[in-house]
Amino acid sequence: LETISLPCHLGGYTAEASHQSRNCQTLRVPQQSWGLTLGVSDQDRAVVAEFDQTPIGHHSPALQRVLNVFRGESTQNKYVLVCTKPHQEWTLGLLPGEPGKPVTLLKGEVFTNLEDAEREVFRRRWKKHTGRDLEETTK
Repeated sequence: LETISLPCHLGGYTAEASHQSRNCQTLRVPQQSWGLTLGVSDQDRAVVAEFDQTPIGHHSPALQRVLNVFRGESTQNKYVLVCTKPHQEWTLGLLPGEPGKPVTLLKGEVFTNLEDAEREVFRRRWKKHTGRDLEETTK
């Protein structure tokens, strides 16, 4: 058996005992089974209902892993929310991927409810990572 480590902030495991107190664990697996799912796939669709119900706040480990994948993606064309009126309005945007360049705001993608805005970002990131619309996976 080999010991593998994934960063704790990715919902992973660590071989360092000192991290065990921070809800990390050591995982010992045969090397041939290292095909851990670090991306997002249709197998993760069980967390969709949880996110839809509670887009802001604490999440299950399974949903947190999916969110960590989404949030850890490249900044090139990454969907983000831009607060266009403090505490009142958010607009969907795309990051340019290069420091110093402006965020591209998407016309007509304005939200007055932050939870609805977060759900839209989740839907778009889901499609980007799985290649499928979220609605297709919940049927």
